[in-house]
Amino acid sequence: MSQPPSRPPARRPVARTPAPTPEVKRTSPRRTGIIVSAIVLGVLGLAIGIGYYAIYVMPLQDTIIKVNDREISIGYFIQRMRTAGTTEDIFSMIEAVTNEELIRQGAPRYGIEVTENEVMDELRDSARGENESISEPEFRTWYRNQLNESGLSEKDFLELVRTSILANRLQEYLSGRVSPVAEQVHLHYMLLPSYEEAEDAATRLEDGANFAELARELSIDTESAEEGGDMGWWPRAAMGLRYDTVFVTPPQWLFDLGIGEVSTPTMLDQEAGLFAIFTVSDRAMAREMEENKLEIVKGRQLEFWLNAETAAQNVTLHGRNNGFDSETHAWIQWQLSRGG
Repeated sequence: MSQPPSRPPARRPVARTPAPTPEVKRTSPRRTGIIVSAIVLGVLGLAIGIGYYAIYVMPLQDTIIKVNDREISIGYFIQRMRTAGTTEDIFSMIEAVTNEELIRQGAPRYGIEVTENEVMDELRDSARGENESISEPEFRTWYRNQLNESGLSEKDFLELVRTSILANRLQEYLSGRVSPVAEQVHLHYMLLPSYEEAEDAATRLEDGANFAELARELSIDTESAEEGGDMGWWPRAAMGLRYDTVFVTPPQWLFDLGIGEVSTPTMLDQEAGLFAIFTVSDRAMAREMEENKLEIVKGRQLEFWLNAETAAQNVTLHGRNNGFDSETHAWIQWQLSRGG
């Protein structure tokens, strides 16, 4: 008989070593506090940085003046105020910066351009002064000092020099087109030391006194008084030039006085309390200007051009909100008070 197959021996169970339980590292309370403090300080520093940027940096990028499509930033404007050494006359600087941009945009219409080489030549002329020559190292030192004193970037500094040359060339171009013949009025005046004396003189004129005789008697401008107050012939474009509160030339509105008409007492110098009375004795529709009047008219051509351009171009003021308001004005003054 055949034997049944033998059964394989049963496998003995193998004892398995259990996997070690991962060790959980415990962070000490002190280390946890340091980490939390670092996170808090980081967040606080970020918040301070964002706040600083929002208060001190971001507003500097806002637009303060826009001339057509060209925007001028508050930051540039403030630096120009610092360069000028003023912290008060904000509106005068607004006018100056606006005029510069009008010149930059307008001069090319007359074929007026300025190259980079011409800018550097102008700077070398300024650096040389009355000397016959200047070495390149000397010029570079002078140039760097000028740039540092301006506080402007080199690009803005050179652009300002270029604009100055454009303005001079535009003035020269405009003055060359002035006709020496213009409508003019023959003016007379008397200068009086107070409003009361000017009122008394006006009353005497109303009562029929002769203007020339009264000017000889009362006017404290002795030179013109000898001529009966005769100021000569004046074209409109030579009138109305002021220096602070003092009239350098007769007020422009006098041009519209009728022949024989006498003005009311007009303040000429507020600080000194000086008043004047004017009259027009004659008018000429086309008369050749005297040389000194012609020079005044020529010298004011850029001024007249800028006035016309300001009205013709799209010039707008802006600020931190919807426009140039009292808050923007105060913020600029605050920035200026902080120094550079």
